[in-house]
Amino acid sequence: MRYFFTTSFIFFSLVLGSQDNRFLDSLKSILPASFEIESVSVSPQEGFYEVKLSDGSLLYISNDGKSIFYGDLLRITDEGILNLSDESKAKARLEKIEELDKTTLITFKARNPLHQIYVFTDVDCGYCRKFHSQIQAYNELGIQVNYLAFPRQGLASEAGQKIISAWCSTEKNKSLTLLKQGEDIEMINCLNNPVESHYILGRSMGVQGTPAILKEDGSIIPGFIEPDRLIKLLN
Repeated sequence: MRYFFTTSFIFFSLVLGSQDNRFLDSLKSILPASFEIESVSVSPQEGFYEVKLSDGSLLYISNDGKSIFYGDLLRITDEGILNLSDESKAKARLEKIEELDKTTLITFKARNPLHQIYVFTDVDCGYCRKFHSQIQAYNELGIQVNYLAFPRQGLASEAGQKIISAWCSTEKNKSLTLLKQGEDIEMINCLNNPVESHYILGRSMGVQGTPAILKEDGSIIPGFIEPDRLIKLLN
């Protein structure tokens, strides 16, 4: 069961130690078991720590350990409301992409690349197929598309088996294109295929649907977007 603390503070009696490991042990002791802590850092908001969870979400705990809130941290500025949590999430996504083995991607290269995007994709998703039907247009605008596998119905689903077959193919780009055109390809599997790791990575970044487009600044655009509009967002 997931627990959400979105609009109010929840107060705990929590004794924090002077060392990070004691802090983590204390924090883990009062959180539901479903929360897996990935890291703890100083929050943009004075007086709070920022705790990153394994699913990509954030929670904030006061320095005295007596209050926690779960959700986005917003700051009111002269220009409007600034989402400070988005900045932290974007930075974390970029760090994960930097660590990613780029040889595990299926890439459609632009002749004169101006931008790179990372797209979590499914093969049976209608908007994923619509996106891929315009892959040449994205490339001609200088957008290099790096695909990661994200079977929405899970790894054991029919779509999951299809996308594994594409990633195991000797002609990955062609196989992925055929699947997105509704064609059949040979169903195969291979050792150490990256589909599961891509899926886990997407979940850790907060991906819930496809296509999910990761921009160069670490922000995510959920859903399909036309080539002409996307290039404006990237420039």
